[in-house]
Amino acid sequence: VFVGVVLALVCEKKLMDITLQPHQRAFRKAQKTKLVERLNNQLRELDEKKIFIEPGAQGARFTTRDWEFFFVGEVQRKNLITELSEPFDSFAGGLEEILPSLPPGERAQFEQAYRRQGVLLAERVASRFATVNEFLPLPEIPRRFKKYEDNLRALVAPLEEKNDLLLGGWESSLKSQISSFEEYNQFLSERRKAVISSSVNIEELQPGAPAGVDADDLAVEDYLLDALLGFDEIMGDMHKTEEGRIMVISYLEQFYTHLKVAIIF
Repeated sequence: VFVGVVLALVCEKKLMDITLQPHQRAFRKAQKTKLVERLNNQLRELDEKKIFIEPGAQGARFTTRDWEFFFVGEVQRKNLITELSEPFDSFAGGLEEILPSLPPGERAQFEQAYRRQGVLLAERVASRFATVNEFLPLPEIPRRFKKYEDNLRALVAPLEEKNDLLLGGWESSLKSQISSFEEYNQFLSERRKAVISSSVNIEELQPGAPAGVDADDLAVEDYLLDALLGFDEIMGDMHKTEEGRIMVISYLEQFYTHLKVAIIF
């Protein structure tokens, strides 16, 4: 018995790994299965609402204007760039009076270069300053969807070789879910590009009821904010499984309890 106790103390880590390995695997598998099931249900509920359909396409519930509110920060930044580059445009437009002796061809090249320099400078300045509208609830929604995709990709990313049964192990179980978020983010990216290339200004996007919402229907952000609450909870639980060691602590306590009893008797 004494030799067994000493051996248990010396080889404690390896013995615990061997003893707990089946339990750890079963516990992790049950946790992951339940979390993936919850995520699938949340994604299915979101898809059933038919939100991510291009405006104007058959079955689309929301208009281009409805989606423009999500990128009001981009509109404000675009307006800021226009305002900052306006002095350069004004100066370039008056070169004929300022430099009348300059040949027309050279003057045209100079005007083009000067205007371009104004735009580059305006873009540089605008990129350094976040607009107030970027911190509103709606502009935050596309960033949160991108964060969900990044979080899921991080879970399935190859880990360094570790002798730790509580880390990783998602592998291919999240491929379809990552694909769903990839599609959502592609849709939102296309809406963002459309806003940047449009002529909409910040005055048109002042707080108010989105144009495409019927009296008996919810706004697009209402559906998305409701979905985000579910995704936040699920993603949080997924990352908790990567950090939790409750079962191991419980087994360790049992191990030491039995060991103490063995030593006493």
